[in-house]
Amino acid sequence: MNPLQAIDVPAGLRRMTPAQLRTLAQQSPAPAVGLALALHYVFDAPRDRIVWDDGDAAHPSTALAAAFGMAQALRLQGAQAHAVAVIGIDALGAGIAFEALNNAGVPSDARLLIVLHDAAVPGPAPPPAAICEAVGLPYVGPVDGHDPDMLIPTLDELRQRTGPHLLHVVTRPLREARPADVQGINDWLCDLAAAEPRLVAVTPARRGSTGLGHFAQAFPDRYFDVGLADQHAVTFAAGLAAEGLKPVVALPSTSLQRAYDQLIHDVALQRLDVTFALAAGAFDTAFLRCIPNLLSMAPSDAGECRRLLATAWRHAGPAAIRIPCGMRPDDAADAGTDGVGIGHALVRRTGARTAILAFGAMVAASLGAGRVLDATVVDMRFIKPLDTGLVLRLAHGHDQLVTVEDGAVTGGAGAAVAEALAAHGVAVPLAILGAHDADGIVQAIRRRFPSGHERQVANDG
Repeated sequence: MNPLQAIDVPAGLRRMTPAQLRTLAQQSPAPAVGLALALHYVFDAPRDRIVWDDGDAAHPSTALAAAFGMAQALRLQGAQAHAVAVIGIDALGAGIAFEALNNAGVPSDARLLIVLHDAAVPGPAPPPAAICEAVGLPYVGPVDGHDPDMLIPTLDELRQRTGPHLLHVVTRPLREARPADVQGINDWLCDLAAAEPRLVAVTPARRGSTGLGHFAQAFPDRYFDVGLADQHAVTFAAGLAAEGLKPVVALPSTSLQRAYDQLIHDVALQRLDVTFALAAGAFDTAFLRCIPNLLSMAPSDAGECRRLLATAWRHAGPAAIRIPCGMRPDDAADAGTDGVGIGHALVRRTGARTAILAFGAMVAASLGAGRVLDATVVDMRFIKPLDTGLVLRLAHGHDQLVTVEDGAVTGGAGAAVAEALAAHGVAVPLAILGAHDADGIVQAIRRRFPSGHERQVANDG
């Protein structure tokens, strides 16, 4: 019987012996399993707060700052509980982690334990003991994260202390894990780099989103993994572009959120030639649309993605392209390397009465809805600049317009269409659909434009 089947709360781990914990940890290839079991063996979660941030999260390097805030709040409220921050050693590359370490080094009675998980990742890592000495933070370690006979007593001894402390835990993979599928834009970049010596690639250590493994092997001198430092990645790319290179920055949009100031001031306002290949998120359409001088594109499939990447590359200025989850431009090598006209949308289906203006990954579903409703369907391609001429023609030739996007609608692509119509004094019923319309495009359109009431204005932001 699996021993976990007899445990339904973390405290149940305390009924196990260290030998049983070791056996349980060995059943998983993840290097932090033994550490997680030991933490729950010693600490009383959720009374004790355990905040995980192992460097590969969507928004990494924040756990330390959050846990320190929790520890101070618990202290002020008279609680005897601990706050534990588990951070990967590569997460120390982010400025917020250093800021929190420096703050935690100020003497206090806050019960904060920082567990620095050193998974022996390749590449340089900051020396944690020296960092702790510099900021005045007590350092313990390193200890073997796979040895409960060493790890559990060390954690238990630190639990008795007050004030912030850092424990350095070293782990290794117990067996080889299956590598993640991170081909992303490798082939496109490699093909282009072979003919264009100015191309360089930059990424802030984001494994599992837009991987650049093949490019790194083929062009090691032109590949820059700057570590978990999103702000630095953007301004570093700006410096490359200022000296005549053409950097492509591959990162999730959640990472670009952290470098928003750098994107505006260091790249866009200077009109520097930086291309951002983004793993699309919920908010990027809205937060990119207001940035001056920035070209913003939303491909509908792998072939369009490859064409729009080429468009971004040829554009002499900053450009961002949203790559939805699961879209792989490398699967569409036959799409060629030609770009498309900037700001030109593509009519995919001609219908009557209703025109659906679809952005990015929503084009395929919109085509299905268009067949059901006999609607015109347009692959808008560009969020900025919008194909305003086509939008106006569709408004004059249809009873109502519908925009469909896969993110937040407030300030998004549909809002751009509404603004364009208002700027030209065109009044037409407009429905703005987004990720919240989970019941389907056809149902949402019929709900917003019920039969016999087609002229009803139905904006839903």
